[in-house]
Amino acid sequence: MFNILLLRIHKSTVELDNVDVSAYYESKLSESELSLKDMIAKSRKEKREDTHRKLIDSAMKHFELDGISGARTIDIANTAGVSHGTVFLHFPTRDELLVTVMHDFGMRVTRKMRADIDADMGIRTVLKTHLATLSEYEDLYARLISELNTLPEDVQVSVVSIHSAISHSMYSAAKTEMEKGLIKRMPMSFLFTTWIGLIHHYLQNKRFYCVEGSLLKKRGYELVDNYMNLISERNWKDE
Repeated sequence: MFNILLLRIHKSTVELDNVDVSAYYESKLSESELSLKDMIAKSRKEKREDTHRKLIDSAMKHFELDGISGARTIDIANTAGVSHGTVFLHFPTRDELLVTVMHDFGMRVTRKMRADIDADMGIRTVLKTHLATLSEYEDLYARLISELNTLPEDVQVSVVSIHSAISHSMYSAAKTEMEKGLIKRMPMSFLFTTWIGLIHHYLQNKRFYCVEGSLLKKRGYELVDNYMNLISERNWKDE
C-alpha cells in the first residue's frame, strides 16, 4: 500500500515508467548550480560597473580640483575607494581614463541642454539656458578650455559635441529673429564664435570678474546683455 502511494505521489510530477528518478534530480541540481553561477556573474558585472562609475566620478572631481594634467591616478583611486591598480584594470592608460571621463562629461552637458532648450525659445532665452547648464559644471569646463590645446584629440571631440548642442539651438533661434528684424543679419559662425569667445574670456579671467563662487551665476546676466546689445537691432533689457 505504501509503495502504491509513493508511486502516485511521484507520478504527479515525473513519469516513472520512462524517467530515471536520480537523473531527474541531478538535472534539477544542475539547473540550481547554473542559476547560482548566473547570479554570481551578474553580481560581479554589477560590481565592476559600479567601480567603473565611481572611478569616472572621482576622476571628474580631481580634474576639476587639481587640473586635468595635474590630477594623479593614485588620488583618483583613493577617492573612489579602490586600489591604485584597479584604475588600470578599468582604464589601461591615463589617457584612456581621461578620454572616457571627458566623453561622459560631454554627454551629460549635451543631454541637459537638449532637455532644457525648447525649439520655440528666443535666442536670449537659449543663451540664458546655456549659461545655466554650464554653471553646473563650471570649474571643470573652465579647466577643459584652458588646457584644451594640450589634451588628446579625442578629448577635443568632447568639446565639439558640447558646442554643437548649443550652436544648433542658437542657429534656429537666430534665423527666426533675423527674419523678424530683431537681430542683425550676420554669418551664423560669427554669431556662435562670438558668444563662445565671450564665455571663455570671462571664465579664463575669472579672478577679475568674480572672486569666489560661480561666475556664470553671478555675472551671467552681463554676458547675455552685452552679447544681445552687440547683435541686436535695438538695446535689450533683462526679460
